[in-house]
Parts: sequence; structure tokens; C-alpha cells
Amino acid sequence: MRHISLHSKTMFRILISVAAVLALVGIFTLVSLSLINTSLTGEAKKHIRIIISDAFEQLEGLSAKVYKTLNDAPLLPAVAAVISQKDSKAAQTLGKTLMQKYAVDLITIIDRNGIVIGRGHSDRTGDDLTDQQSCREALLGDTTWGVETSAVVQFSLRGAAPVRVGGEIIGCVSAGVDLAPDTHEFAESVKRHSGAECTLFLDAMRVSTTITDSTGERILGTMLDDPEILRTVFSNGQNYFGDSIVSGARYTAAYYPLKNSSGRNSGMLSVAQKLPAFGALYFCAYCMLFAAACIGVGLIFIRRSGSQTAEE
Repeated sequence: MRHISLHSKTMFRILISVAAVLALVGIFTLVSLSLINTSLTGEAKKHIRIIISDAFEQLEGLSAKVYKTLNDAPLLPAVAAVISQKDSKAAQTLGKTLMQKYAVDLITIIDRNGIVIGRGHSDRTGDDLTDQQSCREALLGDTTWGVETSAVVQFSLRGAAPVRVGGEIIGCVSAGVDLAPDTHEFAESVKRHSGAECTLFLDAMRVSTTITDSTGERILGTMLDDPEILRTVFSNGQNYFGDSIVSGARYTAAYYPLKNSSGRNSGMLSVAQKLPAFGALYFCAYCMLFAAACIGVGLIFIRRSGSQTAEE
């Protein structure tokens, strides 16, 4: 009968110790990462609610600016005069003056048929704006505002108010702020103040964002394709809070619906904070557990082979 040598026994004990250490370190790493990830995610979710609330308040500040413009500008005699005279050059000059006075980005002066007489923010005239909900409502006597898109400005917070002379509607004034300019000022200002990424959506398309791809380019024109977020925001008209994958990175995010002048959910405001990427550490932990398991299986096989040899 042959017995396992002292050297073999020593190696056997060493391998058992290595397997045990690998298993313990792997388990400890997994548990620690899970606890850290849960804690950081919980804090991020609390913080994101504050950030989205502040961002939406900033948007409401812009809305108040538009509302004041729509309250004041239609009452100015100069506005009624350029509409009555259909003076495009004077309307453009007046539009620029009103933009400066009320600190807005867009002023359009429109006649009773919905035709543009002049814009303060563009040389374009003569186009028909009756396809814009706010313009149609204004020509019917109502003042409305919300997020809108147009041929001149892709995405804006805009409204329109009727211009009356002697009780008769002779046209309307449209005013607004550009939410997706080349500078992406609104989104960038949210990021400057909070550190979170900010995105504005026209329907499900990103039209202004601080998030960039691997080349450093903003991910403009890309679509949000998460069915749960789309259902919550657009179908249910509710705010969404949860995790979101954007450009391969994991974020905790909030999405608020943005309404157009008719009250339909036609856009979104989103803020997001990137969550820690523990993928490499998780991989190392699983590798240690796998190595421990392999050593354990190998030792069992060796032990059984040794026992069989001894019996023979």
C-alpha cells in the first residue's frame, strides 16, 4: 500500500488554502460592491429628484417670461400698426426691439390669416403659421403656450396671443425662447448648476443634450427607445424616475413630460447622473470564485485518484 508523500500533502494543504482565500476574497468583494452600489444608487436617486425639480423650475421661469411678453406685447399700439399696414420691415424691427425688451429669443408678428408679417429672429416672412396650435388658438381669441417646433426654430417654449383693435382680432403675436440653440444653453446651465446631464426631447428624439458619445459629439437626433419611460411619460403623462442606459453607460435618471399649447405631451425634460461602473471589479470577483471552484474540483479529483491508488 502506497501513501501520499509529505510533499504531496503539503501541496494539497497549500492549494486548499489558496482556494479558500480566493473564495473568501471573491465573496467579500461581491458583497462589498453590492452594498456600495446600493448606497450610491440610493443617494443618486434622491439627488436626481432635487435636480429635476430645480431644472423644471428653471423652465417655468422661462415660461413666465413668455407669458409676460404675451400679456404685454399685443397691447402695444406699434404692434397693431404694423399688422394693419402689413409692413414687414417695420415688423422685423419691432420684433427685435421686443425681443430685447422682454429678453426672449423669438418674436413673430402675424396677420389675421396666420401669415407672417415679420420676425425679430429671422428675415423669413410670408409663411403660413396656421399649422401651429398656439397661432390657431390666438386667432380664435385664446392665449396659449407650450413646447413647439417650427421651420425656423427646431424646438422652443412658445406661445401666441391675439392682437385686437376695437374688439376685433386683426392678428397675433408669437413669442418664445429657443430651447435647442447651437449653444444648448438651457441644458448646459442645468449641468453647470447640478453636475447632472440634461436632455430635452421632441417626442422621443434628443434635440438638446449635454451627453456625448465616444467621439465627444452630442448625441443629437438619437431616439429614446425605452418602452417603460415612453409609456410613463407620453401615454400616462407622469414623471419617470429610474435607471436608464444611454450610449452604453448606466444612469439614474428622471423624465418629466413637456406639453404643447393644446396640452398634449409632446416632449420631455430629462436629467441623469452616471452611476459608478463596477464591471471590472465584478469580473475580477467572479474570476476569483471561478478559480477557487476549479482548484476545489481539481483537489477532489486528485484526492479520489490518490485514494484509489492507495487501495490498489
